[in-house]
Amino acid sequence: MRTKVAQVSGLMSKHNGAYYKEIYIVDSLDREGIVKVKAEFQVIVNDPLMLNNIILVFANKQDMALLF
Repeated sequence: MRTKVAQVSGLMSKHNGAYYKEIYIVDSLDREGIVKVKAEFQVIVNDPLMLNNIILVFANKQDMALLF
């Protein structure tokens, strides 16, 4: 599901009047995809439409990192 990270965040963007809400879900175990996710997240954070809006970053599978 490495290619799904960006798609999920884009699908969960909501525009509500003058405010945007973004839920950004990151697979913590996907070490290779983190670089791409970081670049995509920087685009979101630097978007003028996101200024003073809500961004929730959910790092999924953090507990599983201890197993590997």
